[in-house]
Amino acid sequence: MTVCSEHEVTRGRLLVVGLLVLMGCARRGIAPLYSGPERPLDQVAVLSGFEAGAFADEATVRILRVGRHKVSPEFLGAAPRTVAVEPGAHIVDITLSRADTISDRPARIRVPMEAGGRYEIHASRIVDVPNHLDPSRGRFVENGHWQPWVLDVRTGAVVAGARPH
Repeated sequence: MTVCSEHEVTRGRLLVVGLLVLMGCARRGIAPLYSGPERPLDQVAVLSGFEAGAFADEATVRILRVGRHKVSPEFLGAAPRTVAVEPGAHIVDITLSRADTISDRPARIRVPMEAGGRYEIHASRIVDVPNHLDPSRGRFVENGHWQPWVLDVRTGAVVAGARPH
């Protein structure tokens, strides 16, 4: 029979409580961007940024702001970043990156969302000026823009923007 001290039991209880709290947060991994208490997922719209691989043609998308709600810093490292919002049309600011490229300014897209819906923002880099030597920077650069679009995860339909061909 093993005997534990009171200190070990208390530390064990704190560890269990901490793990339960973390499991609750990690289970959903969704940042609520609305006022009031947490709501069931069928009453909000869930929006995620696409997480691209190192060699994907698409970019990794991070959500910076939805309407007047800024995404809080604790979710900056989440992959993919996922938020819950009120149903309706929202202006969404995103930042984009790929293995070799990072956007130098946020992109913006208007996204219509329904209660209970799940949506995913994608983006591809469109090159306007191919790789060339920029004497002012002393390195090779490309000039281009990002083309975002949003998929309804349930149907696969594009609900905002346009997927490049």
